[in-house]
Amino acid sequence: MRYNHIGGKKGAARIANVSTMFLATLMILAPIALGADHPFGATGSTYIGTYCDSEVAADLPAYLDVANGDSVTIYYNYTYTDARGSPSTIARHDFTQLIEYDDWGEGESHWHNTTYYRDSGSGGIQMTVNNVMEDTSIWVKWYANVTCNSGPSCSHYDSDEGLIYLN
Repeated sequence: MRYNHIGGKKGAARIANVSTMFLATLMILAPIALGADHPFGATGSTYIGTYCDSEVAADLPAYLDVANGDSVTIYYNYTYTDARGSPSTIARHDFTQLIEYDDWGEGESHWHNTTYYRDSGSGGIQMTVNNVMEDTSIWVKWYANVTCNSGPSCSHYDSDEGLIYLN
């Protein structure tokens, strides 16, 4: 009677080869099993100098092909500029991203900064809706606002929004 067993140097090599093939297969299939990521979003900016200004521009698809279980990442990249001279009063720069998903509810991410004079910067907000389903939708709205109570006293607000149908 003959027994099948893995032993010795050849058996260890066989196990290593099978393990390597298994890991390689997992690496190839992991993105499929975990779902693909579909990023999109908007850019926003605020400015204060002798006047106030804000702008939001979205880049949204009307339809997005997804598989059940995919993730959708929504980003909001922003910049802010305070071009006033010194001394100046506080200016506030606000950026908000609001998301509603059929099977998920609502989510909001907010960032703000205060500037005094000659200051600028940039950053980003990112939110991911995991495990999306086909035949649902995501509604997104972005806000940008800059306000200053004096020297100059001004406020400016802009927004953009959109609805994405998931196929």
